[in-house]
Amino acid sequence: MKTDIKKILLTSILSLILVLSVFRIVNYTILFSEQSLQMDFTAYYAAGKSLNNGLSPYINHITTRWDLWDGVASFKHSRFLYPPLVANMFQPIATLTFIKAKYIWNFFNLLCFAICLLLLLKLFGFYKNSKDILCK
Repeated sequence: MKTDIKKILLTSILSLILVLSVFRIVNYTILFSEQSLQMDFTAYYAAGKSLNNGLSPYINHITTRWDLWDGVASFKHSRFLYPPLVANMFQPIATLTFIKAKYIWNFFNLLCFAICLLLLLKLFGFYKNSKDILCK
């Protein structure tokens, strides 16, 4: 009887820690979406937006179309230094406003992280004996 109460208490505490951790990670994702610059994403977004307007993603359009500028590069060329296929992949997200696209990008990254974590847990067999790991 005493060990059952101990297991229930331990499971409850670990569940509470899990819920608080998930809440904190989601909160940080929202905070990073609103307050961080994320210069790589701005380069991808500007490249996708340039392609949506029929322009080259490799040229800085600050003098002709300032709304296609990534906000950082002050040179003639843009900060987008990747293959054209990468810019094509960002064309759909570049149809949204920047802040919405940034939220989608950050939560997509969080989802990829969670999938990788679950795959690692499955690969190393933690699903088989997770109760033993938690209760010992």
